[in-house]
Amino acid sequence: MTYLCASSALEHFNKYGYLVVPALITNKDGALQDAKNKCMHVVQQAAVEASCPPPNTGRRGDDADDDDDDDEEEDEDLSWIVTGHGCIFEVPTSNEARTARRRDEYVRAAKGTCLNNVVERAAHTVAACLGAETFENNVRLFNDQYIVKPPQSTSAFGWHTDDQGVRKENAHTAPYVSVWIALDDADEQSGCLWVRNAKRKRDEEGEGEHDKGKPLVVNAGDAVILRHDVEHRSSANRARRWRCAYMPQFSLGTVAFRDGSPVALDVELRDATL
Repeated sequence: MTYLCASSALEHFNKYGYLVVPALITNKDGALQDAKNKCMHVVQQAAVEASCPPPNTGRRGDDADDDDDDDEEEDEDLSWIVTGHGCIFEVPTSNEARTARRRDEYVRAAKGTCLNNVVERAAHTVAACLGAETFENNVRLFNDQYIVKPPQSTSAFGWHTDDQGVRKENAHTAPYVSVWIALDDADEQSGCLWVRNAKRKRDEEGEGEHDKGKPLVVNAGDAVILRHDVEHRSSANRARRWRCAYMPQFSLGTVAFRDGSPVALDVELRDATL
């Protein structure tokens, strides 16, 4: 199923800098469970490489999202996920994947990516949010990662914009969006995203109630599309269940250093005109 970006949704995105897309991926075709499995595979691989205890992947099935599972064991040492990775896990990429310029080349080389499932469902929406008519208009995969918050962990992200790191690197910032896809139900207890009005709207209208922050409570499979300059944060996961997300980032053109080399990935998505 391909989602079209209705004019009202695009107006909301342009005004506030974010858009919620319900049920972008679901278990009707197994896409949601596949994403969960790939997420845990990436974490397990990182655990092996760092000689750290891997998570019990048996808890990552569909039942792991139920409130009845709040009696999970709490003796797993998963602190390395927070301290060693900051809860962020890049999709493991070989040199072939890092230098890939076409989607088929990247997907073949990058083990653990869910890129195709996202592109098949969100190509038109992402292109519209970037101001492009289709993915033919120079839309590229800029980054590919999972955000993993273990049960009852302390990791939190303060207010920030996604382009802060790029600007610190003194790089050329092409417009880009982050497609944050919940792999678990996310609420205030489990550390959901919070957003504030885009700065351009605050400059025009002044501070408002919304600018104190708005929690985005979403179900597993829902997506939040964030413009690179919108402020957002997430709090610690106080729940006894995982809170994981898959987050590819798409740019309109190459996000590059001053010398022209890509800051991260630079995968053309020209074959994604769905």
